Amino acid sequence: MHPSLPMEVLERVIDYCSGIPYTLCNLTLTCRQLLPRSRYHLFASIMIKGADLERLYSFCDVLNAQPKLRLFIR
Repeated sequence: MHPSLPMEVLERVIDYCSGIPYTLCNLTLTCRQLLPRSRYHLFASIMIKGADLERLYSFCDVLNAQPKLRLFIR
């Protein structure tokens, strides 16, 4: 799909939504071209708290299945 708006405008919209994970998740499903910028914000900050090893292992499974996601984690 070719967006009718310039990609720069779409990226600004994504940046504006950077603090709203639910919206970012929806944007990732909207168009493949929105995926990298949305993931950049979704995975910019990962907080692992508590002793919930099951969630930690689940997160590691996601990173192993999608190694490109590691590039977004800062």
